[in-house]
Order: sequence, then C-alpha cells, then structure tokens
Amino acid sequence: MKGKSERKPTAGGADELIDALPTSQVGLVRALRTFVTALDERVTTDVKWNSPSFRTSDHFATLHLRDPKKVLVILHFGVHGKAKPGLRERIPDPDALLEWRGDDRAVLTLESESQLKSRAAALRKILRCWIAELA
Repeated sequence: MKGKSERKPTAGGADELIDALPTSQVGLVRALRTFVTALDERVTTDVKWNSPSFRTSDHFATLHLRDPKKVLVILHFGVHGKAKPGLRERIPDPDALLEWRGDDRAVLTLESESQLKSRAAALRKILRCWIAELA
C-alpha cells in the first residue's frame, strides 16, 4: 500500500478539479493550462495542495482558486522550496506582473482570458525563465 506522500496525482484528477470550478473560472483556468503546458514539452498538470499544479522535474506553479473572480498563479520551487538568491534579477518582469513573496516565491494575478492573452508575451518569458531555474 502506498503512503500518502507516494501517490502521484494525475492529469485526469486535474481535469475533474477544473470541470468542478465555478463557471467564472473554468475558461480562464483551461486557457492558462493550455498556455503553460505549451511552454515546454516537459510541463504536465497534476493536483497538488488540492489545486491544479504544473511541474517538470518538480512543481513550479500552483493555482490558487479561492476567489471566483480571479486566479492566482503561485510560482515556487516545489514542496520544500529552495532559496534562490538573485532570482528577482534573473526573472524578466518589466511590467511588474509578479508580486514577490520571498526569495523563492512570486504570485501572478489573472482576472480574465483577455488579460492572459494581452500579457502572453511577458508571461511566456517569465515562466520559461522560472522553469529554467528548476534545474
């Protein structure tokens, strides 16, 4: 019998979770999922901390979905987090889209699919650099 920490969440679990979201969030979360998974062929979607979470070798972004009017994308470095001195300087964010919550965590707020589209170029750069920092 596997212990709780050994279970591997599946993309199917993420599908079910997303389908159960309030109507106001479903479209944005689906669009965000498509956007993030298209950034790098290694990116997959799991359920971690009862929310959709993106990973390559480790989790790097988890959606905070408690407010039905917006989606928070919590950027991090996995369960145990790893201090990343100088990370703010290495992540391109000229539009100040990120709210930094520490040396290894930042939050991005999205309120609509149109906002995701208008910020796509900046978000692509931010997320690709974040993924590169996982190594």
